[in-house]
Amino acid sequence: MAITKTANDLIGTSASKQTVAASGTAIATARDVSDIIGIVIHCLVTYGATAPDSDPLIEIFTSPDNANFDTYAYVEEDVPRLVNSDRMVSIPLGPEIKYFKVKVTNGASQPIDVWISDVEMKNE
Repeated sequence: MAITKTANDLIGTSASKQTVAASGTAIATARDVSDIIGIVIHCLVTYGATAPDSDPLIEIFTSPDNANFDTYAYVEEDVPRLVNSDRMVSIPLGPEIKYFKVKVTNGASQPIDVWISDVEMKNE
């Protein structure tokens, strides 16, 4: 048995990041990961020339049935801001997750560009 790894774009792509407006949000479509043994969420934020006044918040919501998701995030992580740069955080999730979705909240008064992907590990 070998472990395979599959990468998926959840919000934006490496070639075309999604812009999240000032005080805006972006939410990925829910994913069924019931046969996955591990997941790592990668969140890349590109900041422009103006210093943001707030870190973006990445939240992961889980569900047992793809209908009822967490009221409060299962995991949340700030992406530290830095002018004219890319900043990345990685968030590991274990095999206990059946469905999940990712939400990015930009609390700043400037837009940001984001790319959120995952790598899913599976026994095959």
